[in-house]
Parts: sequence; structure tokens; C-alpha cells
Amino acid sequence: MDGKDYSIMSILPPYNNLHAQLIDRQSGKQVTSGVTLSYESLRDPSGSINTSSAGKTNFWQYVKALYGGAPAPNRGLNLSNPAVSNPTPSTQPAAMSYNQVQSWYEAEGLPILPYDDTLTSNGYNKNYYPMVKVVAKSSTGTVLASTQTVLPVSDEMTCISCHASNSNKDAAKPPLRGWANYSADPEKDWKKNVLRLHDYKHANDPVYQAALLKLQPVAAAGLAQ
Repeated sequence: MDGKDYSIMSILPPYNNLHAQLIDRQSGKQVTSGVTLSYESLRDPSGSINTSSAGKTNFWQYVKALYGGAPAPNRGLNLSNPAVSNPTPSTQPAAMSYNQVQSWYEAEGLPILPYDDTLTSNGYNKNYYPMVKVVAKSSTGTVLASTQTVLPVSDEMTCISCHASNSNKDAAKPPLRGWANYSADPEKDWKKNVLRLHDYKHANDPVYQAALLKLQPVAAAGLAQ
């Protein structure tokens, strides 16, 4: 995912998938009905826990302009079924649904971030492997099984090495308008430089001109090369 800022452009939204299968130990067969599966945040052995994404990023402020959907804070996009908006794992168990085509229980589009709930002087503590617990219950609420897993997530995908202002990398020549030199936020700085290069190359493109009039951030997947 892109990190904390979505006000300029986005490469990837916060988006993680959780899949699970329940096996009857006696028959060895998969259990596909008469049970419910849920997921929730879990504190890992180091003490790190991640129970919320809202407030750690401005994603929900710009999600509609970027991706067309409008999930509530701490709710994610869902490419498989836009009608279902799954929540960030929290201390409150959230239901998983059964996918008959894939033969698994799933929670897709979880808007998990690599920042746990511990706020330090440098921002939220990073944890690229937030832990969750999956619980299976019978129709009467009896716990049948549970397991622990992690939802790998990272903000390390960045173009800062080549596109940071005053970069010496040959791969990214300075935009003709000059570097953005936005020292207040390095993340915004390289994104501004990427868009400056793009805008110069496509200044006369009608599609670009129409997009420019919208005055909104851009989903990078739709940028012309």
C-alpha cells in the first residue's frame, strides 16, 4: 500500500485478503455449512497489536476520488464483491463469508496498515506482520477451532529512490518545471515529481486535460506511460 498519504496519487490502496478452511478432524472433510468463521486483532509476542486504520492515513478522505467507492472509515474496498465492505481487524470479531467457487471462507479487501496502535514521537510503530485470530463456531456459538496468522502489509513500495527531489538517479531526469522540493513531506515530494514528469509528457493529451479539470488525486494504475 502507499503509506499514509493519498492526497496526490495512489499506487495501491490498503487491501489485504484473509482465507480460511475448516476441516473436520474425524472425517477429514471440509466443513462448509452450519458454522461461522470470524477474525479479530491479536497482540503478537512482542506486544504489538493493530486494531484500527482510520486516523493513521488519509485514505478515506480521498478514496472516492481515487477508486470510485466510498467505504466508511476502517472499511475496505472489495474487488470481488463491491457490496461487501469488510472492516479492519479489531478487538471486535468480524464475520467471514463462504465462497462456494473457491471453497473457502474469506474476508477480502481488509484495509490493514503496517502501523500498529503504539504512537511514538516518530509516528505509529511499524509492524509489517500484524497478527489476527480466526475463530470457528458452531451454530450454537460453541468454539470449534481457532488459529493465529498474520496479514503481511508494507509501505516499502515507493519511488523515492529515483523520484525524490534532487535525486542523482539517471532513471528520473528532473522535470522541466524543476523538482518539487517539498521538504515538508518526502512521500508527497516524490509523488509530485512523478506527476510533473507525467504532466509534461501528456500536456496535449485530451484525456489528461479532462482529468486535470477534476482537480483530484490520481490512481497511478491509470496513468499513461
